[in-house]
Amino acid sequence: MKWNKKLNRVIPEKWDDCDLNRYIGRITNGLNPRKNFVLGSGNNFYVTIRSLIGTDIDWNNCDRCDDVALRKINNRSQLQIGDVIFSAIGTIGRTYFIQEEPYNWNISETSFTLRAKDDIEPCFFYSLLCSEEIQKNADKKAMGSTLRCLVMDSFCKISTLDIDVVTINKFSQVVKPIYKHLYEVNKENRQLIKQRDELLPLLMNGQVSLNSDLSAY
Repeated sequence: MKWNKKLNRVIPEKWDDCDLNRYIGRITNGLNPRKNFVLGSGNNFYVTIRSLIGTDIDWNNCDRCDDVALRKINNRSQLQIGDVIFSAIGTIGRTYFIQEEPYNWNISETSFTLRAKDDIEPCFFYSLLCSEEIQKNADKKAMGSTLRCLVMDSFCKISTLDIDVVTINKFSQVVKPIYKHLYEVNKENRQLIKQRDELLPLLMNGQVSLNSDLSAY
């Protein structure tokens, strides 16, 4: 191990420091509806910061937009599998890892959409953006008092570890199935919550009743 002055901590002997930009292949953001489109109609989801909860998106807490508006946002953000959403206004650093084709949703201008460089595994890139180091430094670089904002240039210049590709690939082999499982669990939870919300009112007003065998447990 060796002391790294820029990172202010010890790091492995063969590693060095770099800017976050070393891992970023593409960065942009969503689109503000002002002068571009009108929210409130259509069946597509318009994801804002308040919709980013934990490792998932709260689809019930999203605005709606029509197909024309979605195409306009897509032209800017160009979301695809492997991209990472990173909130950049207000609450800094909420993240979402896209693991399924985003065919019916897109993001607002309050979040970055980040894509790793071709030689960087997306799941490593997501792990890096979720790390305590990046989260804290991103928060420190946010400007403003009433509504704090993180600009792309400052974000890309955050100092972090320069890790070799071999180590990145080994790490990714371990975490990739974990992220896949987490995505499936979140998806299943959403379905269970939907079923609960549909059945509970029917149970409360007596339209349905518990099976006698089940009610014994």
